[in-house]
Amino acid sequence: MEDNIYIKRLREKISENPASKLFLSLAEELWKRDRGDEAIKILLSGIERNPDFLTARLTLVKWYIKRGMFSEAEREFKEIKERFTDSSNNKIERIERILNSVNFLNRFLDALNKRFSNQ
Repeated sequence: MEDNIYIKRLREKISENPASKLFLSLAEELWKRDRGDEAIKILLSGIERNPDFLTARLTLVKWYIKRGMFSEAEREFKEIKERFTDSSNNKIERIERILNSVNFLNRFLDALNKRFSNQ
């Protein structure tokens, strides 16, 4: 799939300055165009260079959850909790509630599957 002008420009800016936080904008544009695998790879690469970029990390958690990648979401969320301080507690608490709900639903679905597979 060919990149549009905006995506090409973002790629140019990032290649000029690999430490730029524009990787999040690029990843979001790719995500909108159903290029999720590429978007996640770009997020991971950008987070590696900008480990304290909370918005990028939260976006990664959200995308993992949307894709059903719950163990990856949980692992990234644990990293967020270890890395960030009180200034981001509201976001962290909200994501923690979401992850707890997702974990509960997964356990519930597993129990249902076991019950119906035994009948």
